[in-house]
Amino acid sequence: MGATKRTVRPISQLADAATEASLARQGAQVSINGVTADLPASAVALLSDLLEDLSEGRNVAVAPYDLPIGAEAAADVLAVSGSWLTQLIDRGDVPVERIDNRRRVLIGDLVAYRRADDRRRFAELTWEFLDEE
Repeated sequence: MGATKRTVRPISQLADAATEASLARQGAQVSINGVTADLPASAVALLSDLLEDLSEGRNVAVAPYDLPIGAEAAADVLAVSGSWLTQLIDRGDVPVERIDNRRRVLIGDLVAYRRADDRRRFAELTWEFLDEE
């Protein structure tokens, strides 16, 4: 389920609040249709990631962190070729488990790798071309 342009701004504000609480390792109180619940800090951290993705208009899926998937599906999640995924696994960038002579990657490890790689690439961006005349 993707976020529409109309819902992105309020979701972005919620994402910012959840991220702030998450960084402070604080819980949060959530109210939906009059039902209020206290969320532990671990749930706020997950909610922060989810809301961040939604605020940026990304489609999201929720799955258990320890859900093992095959190499082909893992490559699809990262939007890379199977051979590139194999290189990532061989270098130790993406952890892998062996189940019945097959490589299995935990979906949570893939998401963690993708987020770290996105942060690394964003940090390396330069905007020098804006200074050119």
